[in-house]
Amino acid sequence: SSAAPSPTPARSDAERRAPAFADLGHLQEVNLTQGLKCVGGKLALYRKLLTKFAHNHGQEAEHLVLALATGDTGQARQHAHTLKGTGATLGFERLQYVAGRLEDGLIQQADSLLLHDQAAEVVQVMTLTLAEIQRLQEEWQ
Repeated sequence: SSAAPSPTPARSDAERRAPAFADLGHLQEVNLTQGLKCVGGKLALYRKLLTKFAHNHGQEAEHLVLALATGDTGQARQHAHTLKGTGATLGFERLQYVAGRLEDGLIQQADSLLLHDQAAEVVQVMTLTLAEIQRLQEEWQ
């Protein structure tokens, strides 16, 4: 008597999309594995959150720079904190790092020139992150 083959376990949405992820090794700003882990592997939810992030926070880095330029370090710190937190949640590790470093500098009342350099780095990383989100959205169409 031959044993019946074991049933194939149901694959998650993320697993069904695995071949598409293999093509995304060029990503530097978005860690898909980390981002999907934060949403329990639900690709549709992650895609929705990426779109929402780009829409709701796309100008956050520029608002941070403006707050810093006008001397509103409290507001600048709030923007940095928001980018650090959303970066952690969505898998934007470099954004999380540079925004967190700027937030720390603002808390410690670091040198103004250093803070402006760090804010410029946040803008640069944010720009790259938004570009990758756009590329992901196009590839997932």
